[in-house]
Amino acid sequence: CGMSFGPWSLAAAVLLLCVPFNPPSFSAALGLPLSPSRKIVRVLTYNIHAWRDSDHRDNFDRVAEVILACRPDVVCLNEVLHPFRSPGGREGAAYYEAVRNGKGRTTIPPPDAMPKHEAGSNLARLSSVSGLRNYAFGIAAKERSYFGEGIPFGNAILSRHPLEVKGHMELEVEPGDVELGNQSRDFVDPRSAIFASVGIEFGDEGEEHQMDLGVVSTHLDHKSEELREKQVLKVIRDAPSLFSPSQPHIFCGDLNTFQRSDVDDDGWDRILNLYESRGWGRPSDKSLVLSALETEGYEDAFYRADANRPGTVRVMSDAIGLEPDGTGGRRHFPDPTCWTRDPLMRIDHVWTSPVRPEDAFWLVPQQYSRVLVTGSDHFPIMVDFELVPCKED
Repeated sequence: CGMSFGPWSLAAAVLLLCVPFNPPSFSAALGLPLSPSRKIVRVLTYNIHAWRDSDHRDNFDRVAEVILACRPDVVCLNEVLHPFRSPGGREGAAYYEAVRNGKGRTTIPPPDAMPKHEAGSNLARLSSVSGLRNYAFGIAAKERSYFGEGIPFGNAILSRHPLEVKGHMELEVEPGDVELGNQSRDFVDPRSAIFASVGIEFGDEGEEHQMDLGVVSTHLDHKSEELREKQVLKVIRDAPSLFSPSQPHIFCGDLNTFQRSDVDDDGWDRILNLYESRGWGRPSDKSLVLSALETEGYEDAFYRADANRPGTVRVMSDAIGLEPDGTGGRRHFPDPTCWTRDPLMRIDHVWTSPVRPEDAFWLVPQQYSRVLVTGSDHFPIMVDFELVPCKED
């Protein structure tokens, strides 16, 4: 079933047609049992650029292929139009071109981009073909976004396991937000976060158990670090009240932030050159967003994961599956996720919630990988977590 905060119902479940799903075989070269496994949970976070690639061409099939190859338990998507179906023909081409030229806010997509039934939308179709039967969508912009007028824009979570939406936060624009940061503008895009609980079932010594994993997916402002800091603090300070006291959670998404310590000298020089060429001012060495997460006790999955496992993987060319990129273990610095053309910075992140004495289990990142695919303008990040039950004394 799919759950949508959309135009048909703000919090109603929408029943979707279920069809048999036969998972593909996968490469064993990654060195870790691939999901589903008893206590291993694979999470993928991916900014899908509103169902189009860097050239503003339909990317639905490529997004589906990546998810089939990675076989995640949970997928968090940013920049999702819903309900939306990739349009074709001349009208579709004209719509994509208008958005590419920066005219999306005043462009109404063609009629075939707006399906009459949710089951015909890209998000519902992706849920069906991927086997991630449960999904939820949270609106950020209801009527107008960079990608068009009249179709809601936001974040989505898809899950192979039972999914319960715990909350949806619209990060509303406040007076003065437009003045924050070094990049001038006359409009601030609305942002949001979606909170969900995923029921992970596993067997242990002949008994069946369920661990309820919290998941938060968000997409922060793309121009102002000061505004991003305000937004992330709202999200993480609300999260504990939305999950049970014993429930750890994963915090992920396109945070649009980076910092000097995560980049080598050459990479930082390239970032500085970009900012200078665009007239954006010098970026801060320290990310306010990442500092806020650290202060609240969150931990970066990249630095906690096993550095000996592949840090970058590719979708295999001869079959649906994954293979390491041949460079061995993970690099000292996280690989950039943006853009797929001329990658410069890691702005897509996966973090784990603060460890608390009452936690029912620990979230232990085992493998952190960037997936080298060009279906969007961002690379997805894939993390395998081991869920380790906390034994009572």
